[in-house]
Amino acid sequence: MTVYSSKQWFVKERTGDNLDVDETFELATKELSTNDLKEGDILTKSLLFSNDMKGGKVSAGISREAWTQVFCHKTRIERFIVLQFVDQLLKALTDLGTWMAEGKIHLIKDIWEAGVEDLPKGMLKLLKGENTGKLITKVVHS
Repeated sequence: MTVYSSKQWFVKERTGDNLDVDETFELATKELSTNDLKEGDILTKSLLFSNDMKGGKVSAGISREAWTQVFCHKTRIERFIVLQFVDQLLKALTDLGTWMAEGKIHLIKDIWEAGVEDLPKGMLKLLKGENTGKLITKVVHS
């Protein structure tokens, strides 16, 4: 199975197998509103190429650099927390379960094996965004 970064996956899903990310991202997102759950490549590029007055939703913080793009493009940022949508939880879980069973979505895990002394390095991997999907640390006893 090929593992793509979130940005590569985003472009691949909208443009086929062409993974020339920097050239295709603007075209791939031209008509889209951005919904990004965290600060990252997709949000940053989307803000860079956003049309004036384009909307976006985020549930995490946005960096100072990204706010510059928000102001320049007069982008509307809407913050939310998952609890605002608790009334839709049952439908969401049902849909997600169905899509997983049909193979439409997959859980991506990054399993990192380390000794107890290296556990702080795992936290740094997480903070630096070096993981793909869920970062799971498997403690190896030496």
